[in-house]
Amino acid sequence: MKRYRLSAIGYPLLLAVAALCATAPLRPCAAQSDPRLVSAVRLAQEGQGDSARAIVKRVLDATPAAQPLYAEAVYTSGVVANSAAEMERQFQRMAVEFNGSAWSDDALLRLIQLNFARGDLAAATRTAERLSSDYPQSEVIPEAALWTARAYFRTQNNADGCRWLADGLARADTLDVELRNGLVFLNGRCGQAASGPVGPGARDSMPARRDSAGPPADRPAGPLWSIQIASSSTTALANDAVAKLGRDGFPGGYVVQDGAAYKVRVGKVATRAEADALLARVRAKYPSAFVVEERP
Repeated sequence: MKRYRLSAIGYPLLLAVAALCATAPLRPCAAQSDPRLVSAVRLAQEGQGDSARAIVKRVLDATPAAQPLYAEAVYTSGVVANSAAEMERQFQRMAVEFNGSAWSDDALLRLIQLNFARGDLAAATRTAERLSSDYPQSEVIPEAALWTARAYFRTQNNADGCRWLADGLARADTLDVELRNGLVFLNGRCGQAASGPVGPGARDSMPARRDSAGPPADRPAGPLWSIQIASSSTTALANDAVAKLGRDGFPGGYVVQDGAAYKVRVGKVATRAEADALLARVRAKYPSAFVVEERP
């Protein structure tokens, strides 16, 4: 069944750290969930922190530490904590005592955010590199990239900041507009050398991987140009985006698999001028679309 990962910290940078959990969104992820813990987070969001923490304590008291639910409850106790110090303590506990659990990567992300918020940039980047090393396929990497790049930029380490942004942009789901816009904005500091799309108006191009669907193989040998309108972590969402393209008057959309990302594109024209003309039309419906160069 489905569970909900409980995001403690939203995107606005200067939230009061102790109040971050109270504005926490719920973001869905495949795996189990406990409705009592989901309810606790909702109560915390509504300002009923004491009631939320009481629910979590009851779950912890009734659950053997060896069960996966116990780790979920420890993570949730960090989400509904009444102070930044308690939040950090619980997330550190997750990272140490429950390393490898379904919630450990989320706990490391929250530690990155808390470290950044209190100005400990070295701890933020150190934790981020641990996240990348221990959980290289984690779905929280794009969100972590936003905070890690900020931390690296503040320490004048643009190379590592841009490295994280390139990875975050390559893996971010374009349906998460707020996150992607944040990555795109920061990526403006990386210039032409940065990999991955750099957002609306960008002139950068990127080589495409093997098409999972698209025009026939007898296309011209030279470079072609197409328009990328979305990137998704699942084929189902990518295929939905292709179908929507057709409904919006842009038939012939296709999906390019690039690592763990499924990139939705349309077009394939012979010149950049034709691509720019197509882009102007596509952006009427998809403002974040951009041109990519595809080579055979």
